[in-house]
Amino acid sequence: MESASAVPSGWCAIRSDFAHFCKVHAAQGLRARLRMLCASRAFWGLALHRFGRWVYALRRGPLTVPLRLVYVALFEIGRLITKMQPECIAPSC
Repeated sequence: MESASAVPSGWCAIRSDFAHFCKVHAAQGLRARLRMLCASRAFWGLALHRFGRWVYALRRGPLTVPLRLVYVALFEIGRLITKMQPECIAPSC
């Protein structure tokens, strides 16, 4: 079984997911990539998940409280927009 840290998180994972989505949807030009970015609810749900994993993996400090508040707000907005109901907010689930 792989550890939880083996699952990608953060900006690098989001960029990697975007490149993969563009490849899968054959979005090669800037216009096609922007169209795919605006239309793909699945990408935004996954990006939000990656951001949450990154935020909750940070050590507790003064920066983590605002980032967690941003994540919780984005989580609720993303849940309404993507119409997806994740099982939990924390990445330890």
